[in-house]
Amino acid sequence: MDIERLRAQGDSQLTKEILQDSTIQQALRKLSENDMPLRVRRHLLATAVRLTPGMSPALHDLIKACRENLEVTIPIETYVYASPQFNAVCIKPEEGRLFIALSSSLLDQFDLTELKFVLGHELGHSVHSGSGPDSQAVRLVAICRDLSRSRRGRVLQESRGDCQGDVQAGLRTHGKHCAAKHD
Repeated sequence: MDIERLRAQGDSQLTKEILQDSTIQQALRKLSENDMPLRVRRHLLATAVRLTPGMSPALHDLIKACRENLEVTIPIETYVYASPQFNAVCIKPEEGRLFIALSSSLLDQFDLTELKFVLGHELGHSVHSGSGPDSQAVRLVAICRDLSRSRRGRVLQESRGDCQGDVQAGLRTHGKHCAAKHD
């Protein structure tokens, strides 16, 4: 997949500028020298339930559809953890596996089209950000400048997130998420 299709033009330009900065290049070298395994899988297995295809075939069908659309080839393990808040996260690959963690409230309150949007959005983070030096540089600059994630890039990720262009599912997903934040 052409990752640049998922990025806003401004984000692509910012990444190029950031990677040319000598301070950023030096920081990236130090980060790569000190890259320690996160042991994410061990933590997830201790604090969440791993959802196998046999336990949740519908969810795994959604993941499969999103993987195919976004051309994600790395194996994915899916977990659910107890939480009243709507949340999902795609965690940096470790030992050749990508991890997606979903809050129990998402599975309880979102329908399949909404879950597909969330899963596609999370996989979009993996495709868009990856674990290469450009994503590390962008994160580093965002921290240094105290900036949040680029809204333009997020909008593009979200527009691809549903994996099939189901705008209504995306709108419902955002509506539920926003309503939950204000309860």
